[in-house]
Amino acid sequence: MVTSSLTFGFSMGSPYLYIGLYLGIVALLWILSPTIPRLDRDGPVLIYRSGTFLRVVNLLGKRLSCVMPKISYVMIGVAIFFSFSVSLSLLLSSIDLLLNPWAEPVLKLVLPGMEIAGERIRFVNWIVPISIVLFVHEASHGITALANRVKLRSAGLILIAVIPGAFVEPEEKELKKRTLKQRLSIYSAGSFGNILLALMLISILPLMYVPKSNGILVNSVVLGSPASGSYESPYVEELFFLGSPEEPFLERGEVITEVNGIKVYSFETFLSVLGELRPGDYLVIKDHLGITKEFVLSRHPNSERAYLGISIVPLGEITPFRMSLEFIAALWVNPLTSYAKVPWWLLDLVKWTIVLNYGIGLINLYPVKPLDGGLMLWDSTEKKFKFLRVLVIVMTLVIIFSHVQHIVRRLLP
Repeated sequence: MVTSSLTFGFSMGSPYLYIGLYLGIVALLWILSPTIPRLDRDGPVLIYRSGTFLRVVNLLGKRLSCVMPKISYVMIGVAIFFSFSVSLSLLLSSIDLLLNPWAEPVLKLVLPGMEIAGERIRFVNWIVPISIVLFVHEASHGITALANRVKLRSAGLILIAVIPGAFVEPEEKELKKRTLKQRLSIYSAGSFGNILLALMLISILPLMYVPKSNGILVNSVVLGSPASGSYESPYVEELFFLGSPEEPFLERGEVITEVNGIKVYSFETFLSVLGELRPGDYLVIKDHLGITKEFVLSRHPNSERAYLGISIVPLGEITPFRMSLEFIAALWVNPLTSYAKVPWWLLDLVKWTIVLNYGIGLINLYPVKPLDGGLMLWDSTEKKFKFLRVLVIVMTLVIIFSHVQHIVRRLLP
């Protein structure tokens, strides 16, 4: 049995440049694969077995063999909790995708140029964190296996078409001889290592920046709302003022500094100004670049109040505690919202390492094979509760169908 990690996760420059660069490197690997030592092709999969990686994992296993068994119950408990959370989140998101054409999927492919939470990931900010993610994930599997007296046959990198990943391969016969608790601890160790590293980096990130206090950050924009420009909602069409393509719009990551000539320093100030307006009134917003935008407010879908259609975060509230609760909030740390105490390239690497460790660690706990969560579920239900496997397979088909139809719907005119 091979434990593996794949780079899916719960993205400045042209995205096409980064995507093209990455696909060019992948194409070159496929073309040169017959000439590269220890690189095997198996259908749509490239497998590179690394003796160096295996020796490093074996060395770490000797040093940490006394630690892993002591935290095995913690690793298993964390893995079960997040496996359930990820499954519920993906299912609810998939139902939303089926019912709401404006919904955005929470499951995204993590490749250079792709957008995550409104920010595109540059190649350097992808390759370094991904390398860290894969090393930590697979080293954690390997160390825990060695701590439970399971030898490793091989370790290395894999490429499934264009999706990169890594693996450690324990001795199958030795693994089957171990108790269920030991096997579950081996399966759960990879994602536990990723989440633990993300928490550790979250704790040091505040030492690297100082939040700005002038303005509020646009965290999200509701499609079909005045803030989104000329979108038309199929559900509450009569509530919105439909405009022309030239209408202004707000984007996630913008910083609002003034509304109707009043400087905005807090959430309360923004709500106070908005609360004095009525549907059909004008709201004049000035952003961090000094650009003024004018919006016609609509009626709130659930009340008679004026409605703009954004969620906001006062810059002073971008705190370590908030980021520890919402890991994606690390992306709020940027030149618009913060003063850096270290070079921005370093701060960018740290924040993307946080986001990718957390996101990829979580998705690998989804309970379907060959992901770690699937190995845990299938092993745990070998004798009882096999109906859970059927439920997971059905749920997975729903998730796949919802995401495929979402992509098709976006591509069709």
